[in-house]
Amino acid sequence: MKHFHPVVVNLAVVILLIGSCSISLDAQDVSSASQSDSISVSIALENDHVPVGKSPLIFLTVKNLTDREAPLHTSVHLYRVHVQGPKGEPPTTLLQRRITGKLLPGESIGRGDEVVFPIPPGESRVKEFELARYHDLSVLGAYTVYIEVYDESGKWLRTNTAQFEIVAPTQ
Repeated sequence: MKHFHPVVVNLAVVILLIGSCSISLDAQDVSSASQSDSISVSIALENDHVPVGKSPLIFLTVKNLTDREAPLHTSVHLYRVHVQGPKGEPPTTLLQRRITGKLLPGESIGRGDEVVFPIPPGESRVKEFELARYHDLSVLGAYTVYIEVYDESGKWLRTNTAQFEIVAPTQ
């Protein structure tokens, strides 16, 4: 009987677990609603006119609608950032390709740590998103953005859509 080195066995188990997590998250329903029974989600922009070369900053607000604590996850895989620009979806970064599973040849899934912050009943927490971490926003013009947030009910909740413009830098 052939024996495999424990590191090889552990690596195979981790790969299978990561793959099954990605598949299960992708297979979930996307709700057009911005709230579930437990949370509501919305976004706001820091500025709606952003000089080229600067990253638009988006504030995601997650409000707990229950009488118990709700989690605010830090794992990037539980948030999907959707951006449309003058030429459709702008080119994606490695981080965005890892989140969506649309990796280029030679790119790896990577690994991320997660911290969970509790949201007390009836309260809100804000998570910031720098859009340049997800897309190349070097083309001047009008853009739209929304975020899908994975809810513990097994659905993806969609935020409102916000608009911003990438403009020439001021002198």
